[in-house]
Amino acid sequence: MLDRSRRSTDAATKVLAPKIVMGATRNVYAGPVTVTVLIPAHNEATSIGATLASLHAQDPAPNRIIVIADNCTDATAVVAEAHGAEVFATLANQHKKAGALNQVLRGLLDQMGDNDLVMCMDADTVLDDGFLAAGVQRFTADRALMAIGGLFYGEEDHGLLGQLQRNEYLRY
Repeated sequence: MLDRSRRSTDAATKVLAPKIVMGATRNVYAGPVTVTVLIPAHNEATSIGATLASLHAQDPAPNRIIVIADNCTDATAVVAEAHGAEVFATLANQHKKAGALNQVLRGLLDQMGDNDLVMCMDADTVLDDGFLAAGVQRFTADRALMAIGGLFYGEEDHGLLGQLQRNEYLRY
């Protein structure tokens, strides 16, 4: 579906091709860029607080943060709510992270406009200062920009598994 949308010139298909988006939006101001962060989480009560704190520390902070409590048996939802996030509990999800994201996106995307961004991040991840500011600036300056990514680093310690993870991250 996305491949077809990226290349299509059919007016019935939401076109994602940068050349077409740029042509259609040149000199058009559709309002400020907004950021909704989706965080799929399965039993992440011990790490979700730090993830949410890193989002609240961003300047600008995200407009909306949704923690997707995916078949959790711990206090993930309670911790997320205590940190000011919306919580969406999945229903009968058997497709892990992708299924959890799809359940939220199914209702979310139709409500979004041209300048509304969706950022997905893991529940055990923290952002560097300025990440969202840089992202919002890039999307504001380049209307044809479709996605951005970041660099990631593993935490120190955590034994051999932690070292292997850090080695893998360095390759990116």
